[in-house]
Amino acid sequence: MSEESKKPVGKILVVDDDSTALLLMRAALRKSGFEATMASNGAEALRLFRADSFDVVMLDVSMPEMSGFEVCAAIRQEADASLPIVMVTGMDDVASVELAYQSGATDFISKPINWALIGHRARYLMRGHQALLQLRSANARNAAILQAIPDFLFEIDIDGRFLSAHSPRASLLSLGAEALPGQLLGDVLPADVAKICQDALKEALEQEQSIGRQFQLTRKDGSFWFELSVALKERVAGQNAQFIGLARDITQRKADEQKILRMAMFDNLTGLPNRQSFIHRIERENKRTQLYGTSIAV
Repeated sequence: MSEESKKPVGKILVVDDDSTALLLMRAALRKSGFEATMASNGAEALRLFRADSFDVVMLDVSMPEMSGFEVCAAIRQEADASLPIVMVTGMDDVASVELAYQSGATDFISKPINWALIGHRARYLMRGHQALLQLRSANARNAAILQAIPDFLFEIDIDGRFLSAHSPRASLLSLGAEALPGQLLGDVLPADVAKICQDALKEALEQEQSIGRQFQLTRKDGSFWFELSVALKERVAGQNAQFIGLARDITQRKADEQKILRMAMFDNLTGLPNRQSFIHRIERENKRTQLYGTSIAV
């Protein structure tokens, strides 16, 4: 047998003052591939829990000195919120079940215990715990990615209604991102800018591809240029078309473009139009004469 196959599928802490129940529980869990650690009272359970890490904790309700409820509450205060804690109680003891959940239990097992199924129950709880940990990790990773994006990121439907918005460092609007969901483009943007954005949504829907636009927005703190990109999300039957949007502040880029254009067309020393500017102007006027059938003289 390989080393990999010998590895336990998980570690379980079992707490019960009944030595026979502990032996049966350990045998059933080991048969299912678990590593079972036994504790005969609450104090021992807390000591073992603090000294090691476990995937599942199983607690008997009725124990002397320190009840299962007290142990559960103490572990829940120190443990990860998603750690499965299972209380073992009588089948008709509804009050104990309610108190178990109030103490922080995840689930309960009724007595008499079906020893053939106890391992499957533990696997189910452990998988749920692992799934929650993976989801938490994925959410943290996604939050870090969003935080690293300096642009205004949002979800919006075909009606121009904001569904969500995220803007850690730069915002399209003076209005906070948290206040946008439920608002329409026309509610928070000037009419001309709202139309540009709405037209981009319609074009993205018709062409089913990412659409880009540029627009200038004047706010109380100045005039800014933004580059908008919208992409259609996967359609859901019976739901309005929805889009992912990204608005990037390109004000500095526009200023740099104007500076480069001026350097190309005007003399740096005198500020007068240079040869390149003259040729550009002649070409433009020549096209105008061809369009209107007029003449030009220099």
